[in-house]
Amino acid sequence: MGKPSGEITSSLRQRSRSRSFVSASLRRTAISRFASFGLNAASAFSRLGRNTFKVKTAHRELTVVSYPADLPLARRRQVIGHRFATLAWGRGLRQLPEPLACDVKSRLSLRTYVEGQPLAPTDLNLQRVSEALGFLLAVNRFRPFIAGTDMPRAVDARFSLEGHFDRLGRQVAALETTARRLGDHRAANFARDQLEPAWQIIQQRLAREIQRLGLDPSARLKLSECCLSPGDFGLHRALMTPSGNLCFFDFAEAGWDDPAMVTARFFHREPLPAPPEFFAPFARHLARSLGQGVELLRRTRLLRPVVCLDECCRVYGRRSASSAGGTAPGRGRAWIEFTRAQIEKARKLLEREMSED
Repeated sequence: MGKPSGEITSSLRQRSRSRSFVSASLRRTAISRFASFGLNAASAFSRLGRNTFKVKTAHRELTVVSYPADLPLARRRQVIGHRFATLAWGRGLRQLPEPLACDVKSRLSLRTYVEGQPLAPTDLNLQRVSEALGFLLAVNRFRPFIAGTDMPRAVDARFSLEGHFDRLGRQVAALETTARRLGDHRAANFARDQLEPAWQIIQQRLAREIQRLGLDPSARLKLSECCLSPGDFGLHRALMTPSGNLCFFDFAEAGWDDPAMVTARFFHREPLPAPPEFFAPFARHLARSLGQGVELLRRTRLLRPVVCLDECCRVYGRRSASSAGGTAPGRGRAWIEFTRAQIEKARKLLEREMSED
């Protein structure tokens, strides 16, 4: 194979510069807002991700997080993410970066920089799942101190089975419209002809199972039955530090949530779902720690097929996802193959999980 042409090489270099570029405006604003933390003209900035930047000062390394105005719920994400992290750090949790500052006017937040690597699929074992569970349990030990405060519900949180089903139904229905608007007619047709009918069939079977179990799909959880969720909780939101321990980050979607959905998502969240063999002990341990029993376990199992299809909607529109372990499906053919697999997974979960009761 010959060498890349000059045009291709130039394009690759431009993309590389774009990914590493830090605007002068962001530098100036960060230095102005966070000067008390040692940021000055001599500080070295480098890009970590789309909206995260590493800053090396004379004495330490920090992370600046930007919340662009066009980011959905940008102010909410910034304020709640910082509040959640501050609460956790203040209660003695150290499995997260220390939150340092939150400047709403500039839409910038500051935290300590944590050296680490994203997890790969080969890293997912009992130890890692146990660390994640430990973090979730530690967060929920201070639930009594949060009840009655203005901590909001987590982004996309619902508190009844009916609410979860309704949300997914709306997403599935909207997906075809979104695909048509993007000119992705193959995905739009697949959503109309395959995904929506699959959801209707699965919803009917779930309704029969709910009736058999004697559950009320419209019953809302009491506050005492909710959990504090770190938000988009999963192993894709963790770094393995040089010490070998996990450090969790990004709590922009944090708040009160349904523990059944938090658990179900943890085991199905792309691009790094937890291994399914750890589902039962994880769910049992969480239910016991929250003072809940078999009903929470049943609700969690009912929601697993729902989350499988929810992931189809969530990943659509993402052209790629950076994570150790590969690229998540975006649009078109890759998304269709992913969705086919998710539908089959949901059907098998429904058959297996329901047969265990």
